[in-house]
Amino acid sequence: MVSFLTKLIKNYFTSYVGLSFLCWQGILLNGIESTLIGIYYFLPLYFVKNLHLSVMLAGMLISFYGMGTIMGGFLGGKLSDKFTPGLISIYSLFLQAINFFILTHLTLPFLLMINLFSMGIASYSFITSNSLWVLSQCQSDENKRLQAITLLNAASNLGLSISAIIIGLLNYKFKFIFSFSVVLLILLGVYSILIDKFSTENSFSTLSETKEVLSDNYKRKLIWVLFTCLFLVGLIIFQTNTTYSFYIQDTFKVLGLKSLSILFTLNCLLVVFIQTPIANLFRNINKILIAGIGAFLLGFGMFMLIFSSSFILAIIATIVYTVGEILFFSVAQLICYQSVPLNKKGQMMGMYRMIYACSRVVAPAAGGFIYQQLGGRVLWIICGCIGLFCLGVCNYCKKYVASV
Repeated sequence: MVSFLTKLIKNYFTSYVGLSFLCWQGILLNGIESTLIGIYYFLPLYFVKNLHLSVMLAGMLISFYGMGTIMGGFLGGKLSDKFTPGLISIYSLFLQAINFFILTHLTLPFLLMINLFSMGIASYSFITSNSLWVLSQCQSDENKRLQAITLLNAASNLGLSISAIIIGLLNYKFKFIFSFSVVLLILLGVYSILIDKFSTENSFSTLSETKEVLSDNYKRKLIWVLFTCLFLVGLIIFQTNTTYSFYIQDTFKVLGLKSLSILFTLNCLLVVFIQTPIANLFRNINKILIAGIGAFLLGFGMFMLIFSSSFILAIIATIVYTVGEILFFSVAQLICYQSVPLNKKGQMMGMYRMIYACSRVVAPAAGGFIYQQLGGRVLWIICGCIGLFCLGVCNYCKKYVASV
């Protein structure tokens, strides 16, 4: 038993070993920048309490940030192909700093809309270009790429969790938070300039990066299947912004907000601490199939809420949902990155981010409408059906390729 536990612990820590110093720098930047992105989720409170805008207007303002993320994902990838991902990351950080500085002085809704739209562009442009920069440091090693993707996602979730804690500790002093963000983003931009100089051009110019395992025709079909699944999975995830909290609080009235906090924290901690080991465990299995299984578990985790009469079942549903989230996003991003030639990797990753951002815009309104008109149970059934559909199409596509 002791030897088994020792081996288990050793394998756990081994899954974090092997990436270069530069990869870890990009992952660190992603985590810190995600902490600042987390502020956006609390901006409706700032608009309502500090600027005395209506709740409806606050919601409209945030939607402009969502539209900005769509544009940012596309531009970040496209410009990374034209220039370099390191350069685009640097400019994105400085643009975010400018946006935060301007935000502290704005009160007119129209100007706030423009500012938030620009924020969305800058934040998703950074996420896209920084991911490309990190993956470029892995050369042609597929296992390192998968490891890097999982660590980027883990760092992002950790950053969002830290953001919520910091904002709570600072008692929602938004003006101070905005000013601090400006300083931190400038420092990150300067630091990015320094580490970009240390990275070699060879890291992004390895001509043998893409494995030719599929014909061009099958590659295009495969990518559109993945993009369809990505959009549908995004609908499952982002509809929770308007429905999940209400359902959990109504179902577990004794716990109230504590129930939501526990489940949210559990999701974040699982992603942070087990994402890389879980992805490493399944790395030798057909990645198209793993994407389908991940999507299915995401949908099934939401479907399980129908039977969550006790809080323990809700915790199990959260674990199932989180494992699905880990599996799907780990391999979907890797497949997209490896499916195109070197000069189109930025465009592909930009499309990946753009489609995911589209679901961010559509899902809250669609989920809220279904929840209000048909109830939570119908919504969770739809989520389960989406997961089952994604599993079906991914399972069908796996026969075209042994490994991607």
